[in-house]
Parts: sequence; C-alpha cells; structure tokens
Amino acid sequence: MHIPAAELASSAFKADTLPSASRKLMAVSDVPLAPVCPVRFDKMKGPAIELGKKCKTTGVKVCCEAFKTFACPHNKLINDVNNGCADEMFYTIHTYGQLLPGTIFKKCLEGPHGMKC
Repeated sequence: MHIPAAELASSAFKADTLPSASRKLMAVSDVPLAPVCPVRFDKMKGPAIELGKKCKTTGVKVCCEAFKTFACPHNKLINDVNNGCADEMFYTIHTYGQLLPGTIFKKCLEGPHGMKC
C-alpha cells in the first residue's frame, strides 16, 4: 500500500485506513525493530520552538524559510521513508513548535514533489 507524501508530511494519516492484519501473540525476538533516525530531532527543541513562533507570527515566506533552515540539512534522511526521520522531525515541530499537523505542508508546498532545498 502506498501512502501519499502529503499524508505522511501532515501526520494526518489515520491508522484505521490501513488494511487490518490478523493479531497473534509474538515473542520479543519476533518483533521487528523500528528504524532509528540518526538525527536527534528531540535535541533540537530550541529551533523547533523558533520555527513554531515564526510560523504563527510572521508571513508564509518567513515560516517556510525557517522550516527549510531546520529541515534541509537533513533532507536526504527526511526523504527516506524507511528510517523514521520525517516522523521524528514533524513530531518535534508539532510538540515543541506547537504547530498543528499539516501546517508546513499547507503553507510551504512548492510543487508536486514538496519543497526545494
């Protein structure tokens, strides 16, 4: 199943839209480990807070430039859907920057492929 990039970026994708799987009891060794993002976005609370402030109090251009400053140094990792970096980054932005899910996507989309870094 493919999940559109827009839904991933907005964190608005609902788990109930995924196909359901049968449930079974699994041993700890059977559980696949979740991918780990090598970027510690949780240690970037200050920049996430500043991004949130800029997006709430300034125009779209300043908000999007602040997002690019925050995200573009890690764009290759963020674009890899297998490592969890996009989820971690948007979680940090939503939690510490106090932005609603989808804010960046709605304001900063530059074309069908997202944003240019």
